[in-house]
Amino acid sequence: MFLSKLRIWNFRKYGTEENGDAGIEVLFNDKLNLIVGENDSGKTAIIDAIKLVLGTQSYDNIRLEENDFYRRKDGIRADSLKIECTFEELSDLEAGRFLEWIYIDTEGKAKLKVRLVARIKDNKITIRKTGGKERLDINFEASENLRVTYLKPLRDAEHELNPGYRSRFAQVLKSHPIFKKNGDPHKIEEIMKGANKNIEEYFKGSISQDTSENVDSNPAEENESELDYKDDPSSIINSISDTLSNFLGNNKDQYDININISEMELNKILSRLMLKIDEDKVGLGTLNQLYMAMELLLLDIKEKNNEFGLALIEEIEAHIHPQAQLRVIKHLEENIKSQTILTTHSITLASIVNLNSLILCRNNSAYSLNNKYTRLSSGDYEFLERFLDSTKANLFFAKGVIMVEGDAENILIPTIAEIIGKPLYKHGISIVNVGNVAFLRYSNIFISKKEDKTIGIPTSIVTDLDVRPIQYYQDVDNKSALKKYTVYKIKSNNEHFIKEEDSKKILREILDKKQLRKDDFEKNVEIIEDNYYKYKDIVKKEKEQKYNLDDIKVFTNNWTMEFDLALSCIREYIYAAILIAKHIKSNEDVIDSIDIERYINDSKEEINQFIADSKDDMDIAYQIYKPLLKGNASKAVCAQYLSKILLNKSNESGELVNKINEDENIKYILDAIHHVTNTISEDTE
Repeated sequence: MFLSKLRIWNFRKYGTEENGDAGIEVLFNDKLNLIVGENDSGKTAIIDAIKLVLGTQSYDNIRLEENDFYRRKDGIRADSLKIECTFEELSDLEAGRFLEWIYIDTEGKAKLKVRLVARIKDNKITIRKTGGKERLDINFEASENLRVTYLKPLRDAEHELNPGYRSRFAQVLKSHPIFKKNGDPHKIEEIMKGANKNIEEYFKGSISQDTSENVDSNPAEENESELDYKDDPSSIINSISDTLSNFLGNNKDQYDININISEMELNKILSRLMLKIDEDKVGLGTLNQLYMAMELLLLDIKEKNNEFGLALIEEIEAHIHPQAQLRVIKHLEENIKSQTILTTHSITLASIVNLNSLILCRNNSAYSLNNKYTRLSSGDYEFLERFLDSTKANLFFAKGVIMVEGDAENILIPTIAEIIGKPLYKHGISIVNVGNVAFLRYSNIFISKKEDKTIGIPTSIVTDLDVRPIQYYQDVDNKSALKKYTVYKIKSNNEHFIKEEDSKKILREILDKKQLRKDDFEKNVEIIEDNYYKYKDIVKKEKEQKYNLDDIKVFTNNWTMEFDLALSCIREYIYAAILIAKHIKSNEDVIDSIDIERYINDSKEEINQFIADSKDDMDIAYQIYKPLLKGNASKAVCAQYLSKILLNKSNESGELVNKINEDENIKYILDAIHHVTNTISEDTE
């Protein structure tokens, strides 16, 4: 069986819904579960809730305190809390083991519910654990069979592996069938008995000592009593015995002094065993992996004994470097048959684990990214498995996300955010470079299939509109036929526009819905040609219909981001950056001698010449952008130098910041930033 569902009422940050529903419901997979999310998103509360209900194999001291009861907005704490665990896929043996507390659901499947209910009154907390629908008390044997393996965060593996009275290694060994006693002395007890006998004989002097190597070639020079003292182990017993005789007086014959290891009881022998790798001191990372291997042995034992096994591991990455993290998580995915529930802050782990195994904590909720619950298709999962690397996986730990389609946006948007006083790192915003226009592959991660709504992570999609201006088609270098921005306008009470590229089939379907006859086409459809701005509006609305849902918004403007910047108040700066990138591409050695101010001056002179030649803003923007369009300069290198220029110029004067804030051509970038920082401009639609 496995833990399939956890529900919480009034425990820590998770309150109770107005209709009485649980404050949070967490759905788990039967194998690996990796809980991710920003700090204070509730990951530890989920783990602690499970521990409170089920207990741990190491018998950790888990106590409910007043602070564990949910505190409402008015400052008053709830006087009761409840935590409920639901188990599914019980084997016949498990069904028999928990027979009193199982129930049959509407599909005829046996399930087990175990819950903890706590109340606080007069500063006293009372707890009751029950199971099943009839709320029968859970007995001791059932509770013992539900205990989980727990690895705490920032664990002191060296201490945990040490022998002693509360040795964790001894507890694990006791669970192994090989150490189950049947009445006869255990083999390890016989081994220790023989070792003790040899030790006692050694200290009594019964075992001869070869001291020839230690004795000087001239024994006459060595005092005989000193020789005995140094080389005779019985002198230790004799010295202690003589001293004790003086202490005890007439009672000295009642005691026979021996030196040995310990008592021969199996439990005490096991508590003195130590798990180690070698004699040399090893690092915390290796010790942590050794400790995890020891704990996972317990899961293997339970699996072979057909017992319930569940491992809770907090911050699995503690003291382990990224490559070791990958090996650990792959082992858990591929070799551990029992259920494991882990928490992590590691984007490395979040990127490598199967997306179906992730559980995202956000806004007091937990969202399973299993394909049963998201709007991702099978193709999306395969795509993300290939391309969701560690740089993109930071979206699982963010308060907001900006998705971009290229390196240039990835470099420049954080720079612009910093210039306008919205540094992304301070707002917990992750920028994800998709590397193409497959935004839906990523944004659908945040959309619940069941309710068809987002999970509450504000997301900005910054993408090129990709509507080429007429200047592109007028450029003889492009050898493209002159563009006509044709738009079909359907005459009706509610205007509907279609681009020329849209298939006639779509147009016919729209006309058919309006019950228009084919011979009425000319009467009901108006053809609008060469309307560039109307054409752009239609393309923009199509993108909005494709991507927008709740707090997922698309932001776009003209053609590409670089073209938009070439239309803006910073056009001389982007042109300078393009000229730099162009020179670097032709000769990388110029990097060491670049004079940015000289390039800015050259940029201004060329733009002034464009103006003198009576070129309008669109013509100038196209000329600025053309080296990037033709591949004569790298967009990424251009963005890198433009970022340097903007940061330097904004530090010199606040005038540039004011211009950027007021520029309509950059407004879509600013609105994308404002959206994820919850301060979107008032005039944004």
